[in-house]
Amino acid sequence: MNKIWEKKEHKRYAAVSKQIANVGKLMAGTELTSAKRYWHVKDKDDPQRIYPKQFSNNVIGILWQTMAQFGTWFGAAAYLPIGIQLLPLTPISEDRDDDLDWINLIYKPLTYACATDFQCTESGWSILQLAVLATVGYAAEAAMNVKELPNESFENAGGNGQSRSNTIWYISTR
Repeated sequence: MNKIWEKKEHKRYAAVSKQIANVGKLMAGTELTSAKRYWHVKDKDDPQRIYPKQFSNNVIGILWQTMAQFGTWFGAAAYLPIGIQLLPLTPISEDRDDDLDWINLIYKPLTYACATDFQCTESGWSILQLAVLATVGYAAEAAMNVKELPNESFENAGGNGQSRSNTIWYISTR
């Protein structure tokens, strides 16, 4: 926006568009920092971990005023709280999920939860498991598995808002 307004010699609009861009950068940075600090739980021995060692999961599903909970309002399956921390798959996800140590920590429990509950695939949450599979280094395998997902996976809770093409894009850019 700023470049367009400058070319048209509308300096006031150019200044406003620059302010909008700066606010957007601040908000995105704040959200990324907060997600990594409060929702992505570090390894038990990581000095940046803010939760007690007794909390054994690597994501927070619900954060209360004085309590962190692994769970969601809509179910108890382990893929749900992990999955909601991976939504949506967009370009900013690359910055949100750039901590490969954390991604590796969630890979095994997410994969196990999806492998032991057919609802993970039926309801679309396995899309996120495949995104994590690609992120940990198995993009080709993840891409092959996306082809096998039923169309309904992209129309239900975990896959709602995703598409097969967006998922393939995400996987192919890992």
